[in-house]
Amino acid sequence: MLLAVDIGNTNISLGFFEKNKLEYKFVIPTLEYHKEILLENINAKNVKSCIISSVVNDIGENVENDIKNLLNITPIIVSSKLGFDMKIKTEYPEKIGTDRLVNAYIAGKKYSKPAIVVDMGTATTFDIIDSNGDFIGGVILPGINTQLKSLNKSTSKLPDIMPNDFDKKSTTINTETSKAILSGVIRGHAYAIEGLIDDCKRELNTNPLVIATGGFAKLVSESLKYHKFDIINSDLTLYGLQAIYEQKN
Repeated sequence: MLLAVDIGNTNISLGFFEKNKLEYKFVIPTLEYHKEILLENINAKNVKSCIISSVVNDIGENVENDIKNLLNITPIIVSSKLGFDMKIKTEYPEKIGTDRLVNAYIAGKKYSKPAIVVDMGTATTFDIIDSNGDFIGGVILPGINTQLKSLNKSTSKLPDIMPNDFDKKSTTINTETSKAILSGVIRGHAYAIEGLIDDCKRELNTNPLVIATGGFAKLVSESLKYHKFDIINSDLTLYGLQAIYEQKN
């Protein structure tokens, strides 16, 4: 069994693959990671290999070392230098988040090209591949939780709100502060994504496949005025890690 580990700024996702099938997944907050979690959730007899993508260096190193010690496995670590089957056509490939590279790679392998992957997590990223399946860059904007927490921390009176409190059936104009914030952040995020997708299509001068992933993909999709997403796959990054592992072995 393959263990695929996606370490993000907010969450760590661990996916267990038997061949091409995701058999089991669990998610933990990144800052709450400790090796006992691996002991509790990993059956050492079944896990034979591992691949890791991390955008948090110190925690990525901890996870890598823990897996080495607990499972006697040397994980594959994804980076721009790994040499998987995709050209990275950016100014500084080493500065691109590995999760973005993984998303771009699997978009072309699993679906079609050209494509735009919209990944909604701590940041919302647009990862774009051309008709050859090569990564050509993208767009980055603050994610929904990041916007909500920024409003709470940067003001004296605006409350701390959870995105899931948003009622998609509510009106845009609200008479209560919390609802007004959720309306502005989530609807505003959805409309920003709509506009950016249109801009990307115009600059690409084509009609790429648009794939949504990340923790807020479903919430934002339900808030879009127009249906901009062709596919929603919340486990896209894990499937990308599995595909890269297969390509390297």
